[in-house]
Amino acid sequence: MSLGTSGAVLLAILFLIPGFLLRRFAELSTPYASRQRQNLIEYLALSCLNYLIAAPLILVVIGIFHLDLANFRLDFRHVLFTVIFSLFLPAAVGFYLGKKAQADPVKGLLRRLGISVLHPAPTGWDFAFARRKCYWIRVEFMDGEEIMGVFGDGSIASTEPDERDVFLESICAWNEENGRYEEVEDNQGMWIKGNGIKLISFFPCSRESGVKG
Repeated sequence: MSLGTSGAVLLAILFLIPGFLLRRFAELSTPYASRQRQNLIEYLALSCLNYLIAAPLILVVIGIFHLDLANFRLDFRHVLFTVIFSLFLPAAVGFYLGKKAQADPVKGLLRRLGISVLHPAPTGWDFAFARRKCYWIRVEFMDGEEIMGVFGDGSIASTEPDERDVFLESICAWNEENGRYEEVEDNQGMWIKGNGIKLISFFPCSRESGVKG
């Protein structure tokens, strides 16, 4: 039996797109970029989870509006039903689950059930630079050279595993008079290629007072 183009599109909307949206919004609820490959089976499973969560409400809506899902029509009621339960709901569920999965009470419950909970950050690099805080950072290179700078809202660190680099919004120099690193006047930041970095140290950022050596 051939479903035709419209039938195939409808099946994709109903059984793949909700899973995709659920996973995508769960990822967006954390500051960490995901590099996992797309998995249609996972999307299908997440779509089923979406409908399982919404099953009681779906039954109520079907009864109230007398929907006939076996004979889907492009009228307002059926289209609105599809948009709500196949687009908006999985996005909301994914965002909520992504937030709650890392909450301490949820993680504690999962551990008591014997379920291992991994941190969503794929690497320590991603975790360090995605904390959305301002830091003084000291970058030590393989050749022994060091650079001190500011990593804040105007800075960025690559999330590509094979192309690590960092842009510091401001660089610092040692002030002999007060024994602190202070921002260099009129500097416009610095780009640092990741393959030469040996170690990066983070310090609380107080841009007015500088940082001790």
